Amino acid sequence: MSKFRNNKNRNLKERCLIYLGGKKCQNPKCGVSHLPPQCYDFHHTKGIKEDNISKMISKGVSFEKLKKELDKCVIYCKNHHAEYHALR
Repeated sequence: MSKFRNNKNRNLKERCLIYLGGKKCQNPKCGVSHLPPQCYDFHHTKGIKEDNISKMISKGVSFEKLKKELDKCVIYCKNHHAEYHALR
């Protein structure tokens, strides 16, 4: 079952993307910005990862709690997020 099964989750993901600067892959090799929200991932770069952002959205966690985790992240398109972890 898709984690984007309802508008509430989709809208919350959009809000998270906007909070981090909008729909744009922040990988220096990319910069794609025309894809739908489902095509972007939240990549943790700072601090200790408490939880997965997408799982938090699915659980209905408040935006205030999400912001604390989002502050540790950058936005990557799914391709570059997968590439990053495959090359580690």
